[in-house]
Amino acid sequence: MSYGCQQDLLKLDCFEQRVIEYISRQANSLTNCAIYALKRSSRQAGQIDFSYYDLDKHLKQNKNYKNLFSQVAQQTLMSVCESFKSHYEVTQLWYRGELKLYDQADAMDAESNSRLLDHSSIQTKLIDEGS
Repeated sequence: MSYGCQQDLLKLDCFEQRVIEYISRQANSLTNCAIYALKRSSRQAGQIDFSYYDLDKHLKQNKNYKNLFSQVAQQTLMSVCESFKSHYEVTQLWYRGELKLYDQADAMDAESNSRLLDHSSIQTKLIDEGS
């Protein structure tokens, strides 16, 4: 399965562009602060705790948090927590030997098979419509 990205070009004046760049920088800085806080707390405590509420409480006084709208800051922290949880779970599976790795060739075969199925269903549909 391949993913694509569609680029949306916005026609912004200079002020709007600066505002978007500023908000983006603040969200990026808040992400970096959250990553640092989670790494530090996991090293100090010796255990992994990815609680969004604790992280939110810890970083609420952060200048990057304060410079963002609350929903933007909260969503940023939630995405950092989700990323850490996912990384931790995959790492644990890998250490236990339960992580199933697949070959890129297998993925390509599965994709080409799905294209064949899609192609055959289109042909069938065309034949059904023609009769």
